[in-house]
Amino acid sequence: MTPWVAYLVGGVGYFVLYTLFVAHEIGAGTIRTRAGADVPVGPETQVALRCLLTASTVGAIALGVRRWRPEPRAPWVLLAVAQGLYTVADAIFYTNLIVFHNSIFPSLADLFYIGRYPFAIAALALLFRQRAPGHNLSAVLDTTSIAVAVSLLYWLYVITPYERAASGQLAQLASVAFPVMDLGLLIVARLAALVAEQRRLATTDVLTGLRTRRFLQNQLPAAVSRADRSGQPFALLLVDVDNFKSINDRYGHPCGDTALAEIGSRLAAASRPGELLARFGGEEFALLGPTVGPETVGELAERLRRNVARDLIELDSGARLRATVSVGAAVYPVHAQDQTDLLIAADRNLYAAKAAGRNRVVIGCGAVIESRRTADDPAAPPPRHS
Repeated sequence: MTPWVAYLVGGVGYFVLYTLFVAHEIGAGTIRTRAGADVPVGPETQVALRCLLTASTVGAIALGVRRWRPEPRAPWVLLAVAQGLYTVADAIFYTNLIVFHNSIFPSLADLFYIGRYPFAIAALALLFRQRAPGHNLSAVLDTTSIAVAVSLLYWLYVITPYERAASGQLAQLASVAFPVMDLGLLIVARLAALVAEQRRLATTDVLTGLRTRRFLQNQLPAAVSRADRSGQPFALLLVDVDNFKSINDRYGHPCGDTALAEIGSRLAAASRPGELLARFGGEEFALLGPTVGPETVGELAERLRRNVARDLIELDSGARLRATVSVGAAVYPVHAQDQTDLLIAADRNLYAAKAAGRNRVVIGCGAVIESRRTADDPAAPPPRHS
């Protein structure tokens, strides 16, 4: 169990225990357990126990940001601020209720409760915007139209009757503010769900199930930024199927699609968790390897190449063929100083691998790992640098 799963499970358990043994005895000097023992729990202790869980989430967010250093940090900071405001509101509310037996509405606590909503909505909007880069005017217009329609209906049938029945201007304002803010959160959550589905469809290649070229290219700036901050290099590998046109010409395009899908599966099987594999276009694939340096990029490239060439591919027609790939690789910041130069270097090495006879790897500034056929594996090489 990871620390975060343990935290979530522990939080739920803590809340259940608090509800069972503390919350139903508000203001009592002691709490009688199921075993029959009286445990002293004063009002101040009840307030502290109630606020401990909400306060811990602020620390959990801060710890997560410190450990994983997400970019940008703004949405996580906003979430922490929202949860901090919620903790302050809880402290004020339960101090008034438990210690002073004051349940006036609205109170100062409601100001903090309402104040957290803009921060939470902004955080969710930034997170969903980060997950779906680019502008989609149609999606924005559709979502805005739905939001306006729902807001009007909600105001007409829910808020207006309740407001008329309420007494006092502050009470009316607070009664309107809470459902409106909840509605805002629901709208943002719905928008995030819609965009997540659109993003999945837009960033997944239909034939291979891999990521698309656009998705991988959108990840390159973040990869460069992480490498600059951490000092850890990363590699970009371009993989091209050798003589793919002859496969289409000989077996037909449907069989060519079958071969491409199988090659994509073999490349995915050879990649490791955390590595991003995408179909880069036509019969070309690309892999983004975090923390892969110049010492290990050749091993990674060879693993990809061997996994494709090792076994025959069975086509729908019943025919069997052996496919091979050429790989060009480059490492940031060893072989390039920005993402554009990295793509150029990897592409140049791919063409060098093709020109050197195909079914081989070229890395860095032109170092070649050749393929040599053996009896047990027609494409397995003893890697060497020229």
